Amino acid sequence: MKGSESTKQKNKNNISGLLIILIIFIILFLIIAIIIFCRTISVYKYEKNIQSGVNMTIDPYAEYEHTPVKGIVEEQGVAIWGKAVIKISAGVKEAAVDFYNPQENAGAYCMTFELKICSGSETDYETIYTSGLVEPGKHIYNITLSRALEKGNYNAIIHVQPYRIGGNHSPTNNADIRTELIVE
Repeated sequence: MKGSESTKQKNKNNISGLLIILIIFIILFLIIAIIIFCRTISVYKYEKNIQSGVNMTIDPYAEYEHTPVKGIVEEQGVAIWGKAVIKISAGVKEAAVDFYNPQENAGAYCMTFELKICSGSETDYETIYTSGLVEPGKHIYNITLSRALEKGNYNAIIHVQPYRIGGNHSPTNNADIRTELIVE
C-alpha cells in the first residue's frame, strides 16, 4: 500500500509542477499580449499626434475643379501643377488664384501651397500666403494674402509641398514653381 501511496504522491507532485509551469506560461503570454497591445496603441496615438501636431488640416477653401486645367508636370511620381503668370488686384488682400492638387495624386498625396514674392535678392522671398492641406482633385480659387500688394510685377514662387496620405502625412520632395505675379 505504501508503494501505491508513494506513486500517488509523485503523480500529485508532477501534476502540481505541470500546473505551475502552465500558469507561468499563461502569465507570460498575457504580459506579452498586454505589451504588444500597449505598443500598438502608442504607435496609433503617435501617428495621430503627428497628424494633428504638425498643424496640418484640410483647407476648407479647397474645392473641386470648375474648369479644365493644363500644365500638369510629373515629378518623382507626384503630379505637380504650376502656372507661369498669376494676376491679382492691387491694394486688397483677397485674390483669385487657382492652386490645384491634380486628381492623379488620388490615394497618394495631399498638398500645401505657399505663394512667395521676391523681397530683395533672388534668394530672399516673403511668404504672403500658405494653404492648409488640399486633397487630390481639389482647387483653391480664392485666398487671403498676409498683406495687400502695390501695383507692379513681382518675381514669385509657388512652393508646393506634397504629403503622403494616410499614416503620418509625412512630407515628400517639394517643388518651387517660378511664376510672375502681376498686381494690377
